[in-house]
Amino acid sequence: SVVIYLRSEQVTPYEVKIGSLAVNNTYMAVALREETVVQADTSGYVNYYARENEKVATGSMIYTIDATGKLADMLVGADSEESSLTDEDLSELKTSIADFSTSFKETDYSDTYRFKYDIEGTVLKLANYKVLSSLDNLNQANLSDSVQFGYAPESGVLVYSTDGYESLGIDDLNEELMNPENYTKHQFHSNDLIGEGDNTYKLITGENWSLVTIIDEERAASLAEEGFVKVKFLKNGYESFGAVSIIRQDAVIYLKLDFTNSMITYATDRMLEIELITDED
Repeated sequence: SVVIYLRSEQVTPYEVKIGSLAVNNTYMAVALREETVVQADTSGYVNYYARENEKVATGSMIYTIDATGKLADMLVGADSEESSLTDEDLSELKTSIADFSTSFKETDYSDTYRFKYDIEGTVLKLANYKVLSSLDNLNQANLSDSVQFGYAPESGVLVYSTDGYESLGIDDLNEELMNPENYTKHQFHSNDLIGEGDNTYKLITGENWSLVTIIDEERAASLAEEGFVKVKFLKNGYESFGAVSIIRQDAVIYLKLDFTNSMITYATDRMLEIELITDED
């Protein structure tokens, strides 16, 4: 038996791990957009009326700031009254729920809170507009002098959070800022007490946007001659083509992908996990 074993061809074991064959093509990217942060002109309790992640026109009412806090009590009272949803409202809610259910990952539990704020925004908009449908309600409650209305200074996609990346360009990025473990953002909520000059929301004012990620020399060489590359967004499986730029800064190689569509789909996301799909893969 020993002789037969020594003369037989040895079988080399290999460990096969579960996962994508294209795992080396997966990157975490930072989204860069044209963003404007809007500050409050006065102090008080803020209440929002427009839904996050929707396009608002110049002059659209976004929020009110109440110096007394009494308006919040009126809004709570409105919540307890019976309200009906239109077919459009129901469709909007169903779409949000379906998108969340499809893209949710247990490893990204923070998405649950984003989903909560998204649904809250829809419900608050319906309830709050019921209260502010007529200025008579404010006049009767002697609130008209203490409530300031906040209107959008320009058109754009509305986002109720800031993270400090709003004014950054490709030249401002570094490995620390690109690390998702270092990323934090501040979320705004109705009935928060804010001061004059505090941030209240931001507007994404341009349709064109970019994704930036760090790549190695081998990947840079393979993409150098590519004008466009197909990008798969792992959040929802959507695919789009991005214009390729290779940028070298301080011994770090950045891949910049420029897009002219789908900006609103990822307006609330700064860090996006993507997969590069090329012919050679």
